[in-house]
Amino acid sequence: MISVVIPLYNKAAHIGHTLESVLRQTSPVAEVIVVDDGSTDGGAAIVQEFTGRSVRLIQQTNQGVSAARNRGLAEATEPYVAFLDADDEWLPEHLATLRSLICDFPTASLWSTFYVVRRNGKYHLPPAPFSSGWRGIVNPFFEAYAKAWCLGIVCASTCCVRKEHLLAVGGFPLGVRYGEDCITWFKLALRFPVAHEETVTAIYNQDAENRCGSPITYDPLAFLVELLRSPETPRAHHRGIQACFQRIALKALIKAKIQQVPIATRTLLRLAWQGKSYSVILLLSLWNALPAGLLKRVILLYEQHQQHLAQVTFSDREGHLSSLPQC
Repeated sequence: MISVVIPLYNKAAHIGHTLESVLRQTSPVAEVIVVDDGSTDGGAAIVQEFTGRSVRLIQQTNQGVSAARNRGLAEATEPYVAFLDADDEWLPEHLATLRSLICDFPTASLWSTFYVVRRNGKYHLPPAPFSSGWRGIVNPFFEAYAKAWCLGIVCASTCCVRKEHLLAVGGFPLGVRYGEDCITWFKLALRFPVAHEETVTAIYNQDAENRCGSPITYDPLAFLVELLRSPETPRAHHRGIQACFQRIALKALIKAKIQQVPIATRTLLRLAWQGKSYSVILLLSLWNALPAGLLKRVILLYEQHQQHLAQVTFSDREGHLSSLPQC
């Protein structure tokens, strides 16, 4: 019923562990398609060791993560496709939770669960718009997405899509280096319902080697501006889209200042002006004026608070989480 697609690029240190997390699911997996996007570190050879256990390896020249996911989507034989990054992992009940969501909310085209972030060997629980255990159709979607600070309520390692509908919106956008996944969720949410369960079933591994990341996320912002300017975008979505624009823009600015990475603040302001997000212009100007040291202190206190919440939330599962093999 569910195909699993894993894009792989130079994740030899993690892909074996990631595949094990898929194969130990309480609900058996139909097929696992690993698309090796021109890796040079021997990761494909590790995947070969898993073939014959519902795992299939496809190799292609390096074309980017969107092309790799789209290739896996095209090759999938099941009507539903769950994605997983090659350095993240699933808890054993992830696919079972997704199957339950699909059965209970069959009108949706995108289903997601929640995750914890593993950083420096510790677990951090991101802020979320829903209480633990909440499940249902997310409405309004864009407002809910904007309230989740880390990766949104949907990320590439927690979601499952209806294959035909993802193909109908063009799959993952090519030529987008960062934020290609959230653009995809936005496209699906504009046309189809999104279902979610606020239960942690995945681990987003920030300790991974070669983890891609950038504070500059212009492509999703430009896409949101296009939505705001398009007469085809329902007016009911405008408030939520502007909230998403504000979250992504502020996160980019804050991260860049803390890491002392040059950022084109003028580009952010120009995009905000084009999207008529005038309140965002004011917020960006205010945050940009704050010293980097003060911002770093605020974020540190916030992360310490979130780490405490994660420890409290998972107190009953602490043994299980700590027993998971570390990459």
